[in-house]
Amino acid sequence: MAETKALATVSEAVVAQVNALLPDANAGNPGALAELRSALDAHPELWGEVGNVARQAELALVRAVAGHNGVAKEAIIRRLDTLRQELARPAPTPLELLVVDRVVVGWLAVAVAEGAYHQSLERGIHHADDEFHQRRVERAQRRYLAAIKALATVRRLGVPALQVNIGEKQINVAR
Repeated sequence: MAETKALATVSEAVVAQVNALLPDANAGNPGALAELRSALDAHPELWGEVGNVARQAELALVRAVAGHNGVAKEAIIRRLDTLRQELARPAPTPLELLVVDRVVVGWLAVAVAEGAYHQSLERGIHHADDEFHQRRVERAQRRYLAAIKALATVRRLGVPALQVNIGEKQINVAR
């Protein structure tokens, strides 16, 4: 499991126990699955980590970029966490948090696609490969911009509007 803030509240012994059970539980061992359920039920924050598919996908993208470079991996994760904090307003709604995560992953995906494209340019690429990389960057950019637009929409919808009726005239004010 990847180390996150949620795991910081769990003892190293519990994390080690869960990590030790994972291979047998993944193989379908009923005893290991029962022990794993018990350990995870005792620490619900671990269920959130193990079951957070979006975070696992994000970490897979980080591993793809950083490879075996632990410093790069840590730096990228910290940058993503900082970006996530910058984008989330005080007391964000669960929906807003989901969309903020999409914006953050979108930002990383665009950076990864751009980086791969620029590296291929340095190596000298064929026309077909150039087209592939450009399509990859454009698609990542479209998903990123769609996530930004979704975040703006969620925030706009979450803002209470004030309606005032004066005589026969209606005035709507969005705050």
